Amino acid sequence: MIKEFEPSPVAGNFPVLIEFGKMTALSGVEAFLEWYQSNKDRIDDLIKNCGSLLLRDTYITKDEDFFQFVDIAAANGTLNYTSGNSPRLKLAKGVYTSTEFPADREIAIHNELSYSSDWPGKIYFCSILPAETGGETPIANSHFIYRDIPAAIRDEFEYRQIAYIRNLHGGSGIGASWKDTFETEDRDHVAAILTQAGIDYEWKPDD
Repeated sequence: MIKEFEPSPVAGNFPVLIEFGKMTALSGVEAFLEWYQSNKDRIDDLIKNCGSLLLRDTYITKDEDFFQFVDIAAANGTLNYTSGNSPRLKLAKGVYTSTEFPADREIAIHNELSYSSDWPGKIYFCSILPAETGGETPIANSHFIYRDIPAAIRDEFEYRQIAYIRNLHGGSGIGASWKDTFETEDRDHVAAILTQAGIDYEWKPDD
């Protein structure tokens, strides 16, 4: 049995930390998944109030373990990364690698799929094989970032609004192709996705 847990706040109460190694000796991933299921309502409240939660020593050691966890945690289902901006490898329904960019590249802090009309309510990260050196996945509280941006700059963005323009190649070029981005080779399917999302588009002669 796992004793009653008391989450520990990290700096600024973001994220909240739960270390299972300090709570009990879990017998394996099934015990962790059972614990999560039993405490899901309290965990959801923690995330709602604090923004993020860091779980350590969960016994998740392979992709299949994480798939099971996501099935339990994402009770309302998962989104596919359709129209996403980073090259990612799809591992299972709603589960992808964080990026396929080379390890020497940096990805700026961002709000996931903020340029889309359909974005996730929660994002789950899992480290199966930690980097030997230099690995990191920084997270930030966008409420704090917005608060710290000078008011004059915030006002300018709110007044002018913002538009995103993307150019997706047909299979040869830098970054993800439109086929990878929309997980299809059917132009009509891409057009339907874009139309539903209210996105203007044009096909160029070079695909």
